[in-house]
Amino acid sequence: MMKEYDILKKFKKQLLSATAIICFCFISPARAQSTVNAHERWLKQQEHYYKSFIKKFYVIVCASRTDIGLLKEVFWDAQRDTNIFGKLKSFCTELSAGLPEKKLFQLIDSAKVSEEGLEFGLIIPVNVSATNTIYFELSCDSPSIIEYIWLNDGTSLNSIINNNVPHEKLFLVGSVNDKDGYVNIRNGPSSTAKVTGTLTDRDYFYYIPNGNTDWWQVARTENLKALTGYVHKSRILRFNDMSRSLKNKVRRDRREH
Repeated sequence: MMKEYDILKKFKKQLLSATAIICFCFISPARAQSTVNAHERWLKQQEHYYKSFIKKFYVIVCASRTDIGLLKEVFWDAQRDTNIFGKLKSFCTELSAGLPEKKLFQLIDSAKVSEEGLEFGLIIPVNVSATNTIYFELSCDSPSIIEYIWLNDGTSLNSIINNNVPHEKLFLVGSVNDKDGYVNIRNGPSSTAKVTGTLTDRDYFYYIPNGNTDWWQVARTENLKALTGYVHKSRILRFNDMSRSLKNKVRRDRREH
């Protein structure tokens, strides 16, 4: 059953998205492209602002500054759970890899922001180690806030600490990264597993990043029930590296849905 705050967030995004679609329909393709370019430039300019929320989160949670008021300003779930510190503390090592604050801040500063075609959000993956990436999903509102934190295997930390079952998974947008223009989908995480379908570089798909394996689950839509199999991670082109035309298709599709 959907929590009240989830319903409010969903309604807000639907309302804003509907407004954006109406406005988008009355501008020319050239103007629309110009708007997209301006949005990308704006996100680039605001990187430091968004990353500051992640830095504050680490300082508050992993540096023993148990100030719920400050945490409420940077992490959505803290606004409804005053006992959240105890739940988050047990994940500090996984979230930070035990790194000192200065090193963590350097890694956050070097992280690449990805809008993933989202109209009102963005993803910042922080590589806390060679084998451990933590994904922060923030709103594009002002002031911003961390809405979700996704662990190295793509599992939502929010759903773990809130005991939501099944746990939510992070779906990122990708395309085929292969000179042949296509890649096989297999029914298991192995090159010897049965081929059940193909993906081509003419379209995009969704995948669940998982730092614990080289084989990532893929889906044609953003839904756990739509998972179709596995693709080797080296054959996945990330959203930031996709062609502009394909990025724009993702944006249009996500606005409509």
